[in-house]
Amino acid sequence: FVRFISRRGATDAEKIGAEKTKSVVIPMGVVIDASPPVRVLQRSIPQILCAANFIEVKGHKFLIEAIRLLKEVGIPVRLMLAGTGPLENELKGLSMQSGLEDRVEFMGQLAHDRLLSLYDSNQVDLFVLPSIEAPGGVHEGIPVSLMEAMARGVPCISTKTGSIEELIPASLELTVSHSNSQELADKIKQIIVEPGMYR
Repeated sequence: FVRFISRRGATDAEKIGAEKTKSVVIPMGVVIDASPPVRVLQRSIPQILCAANFIEVKGHKFLIEAIRLLKEVGIPVRLMLAGTGPLENELKGLSMQSGLEDRVEFMGQLAHDRLLSLYDSNQVDLFVLPSIEAPGGVHEGIPVSLMEAMARGVPCISTKTGSIEELIPASLELTVSHSNSQELADKIKQIIVEPGMYR
């Protein structure tokens, strides 16, 4: 048999010859100690985290643009980017060019324990993963970073790409079109300004 972590992965493999009768989908998971807390947004400047390597498929440039759009309409947020990668200098340049030096922090590669402590110490109000469908059919599987944030009760926004909607179903209205900064900005704004939606 061949084990896949998502239905999309199994379907893609079948298109190139994997036998459906030998394909098994066993989703990945993360360990949680107890039910996560129900969070209430209390900060006047919400803290958004995106933990992902700086590579094209993660879609960071669309998130930075969304932060710029939010600034234009007077929605104060702070974006923390945890990771490293080949696009780091380009993304730092985009952040500066967009006038977001005071709103976007590049944290570098964080140790796993440090990343999880950000959630446990309530330093993250919202997790956003703006992944895209990259050229050549490259897309997300089931992002562990999303699972870890969700397992700690952090509200999450992501995109309709890869297998993400197997993790965050469309019915929750927490995914937006990939490569669309305006939709991303609108969804972040909705979650921030509507306490019921955030909860």
